[in-house]
Amino acid sequence: GYDLNDLPYRAGFFPFGPVYACTLLAIIIIGQGYGTIWPKFDAVGFVSTYLAIPLFLVFWLGWKFVKKTKWIKLMDIDLTTGSLLEMERNGDIEIFPPPENAGWRKYVRWFHRKSD
Repeated sequence: GYDLNDLPYRAGFFPFGPVYACTLLAIIIIGQGYGTIWPKFDAVGFVSTYLAIPLFLVFWLGWKFVKKTKWIKLMDIDLTTGSLLEMERNGDIEIFPPPENAGWRKYVRWFHRKSD
């Protein structure tokens, strides 16, 4: 329900950058254990390569079970309370632009350019 133009900054490759990153991550995860599957299956190598994935899920779901945390619907998440944009609009803080004298800031300014 938010408009992208309301954001103070937007990533340079949005929305294709996150999609590309997730796709590349999936390829890397699958590809890291390619040698354990083909040409001959190596059970020890396969388990040691991919053990972190189910282990992460066990710890994450265990935390949710032990701490009894609830699943929050996406539409119920409050993304505005306490945000820098809200505090600036209320006059609680003032955001100053960074100095212009650093050469690498040209890249950073393009990559995190202001929304129009």
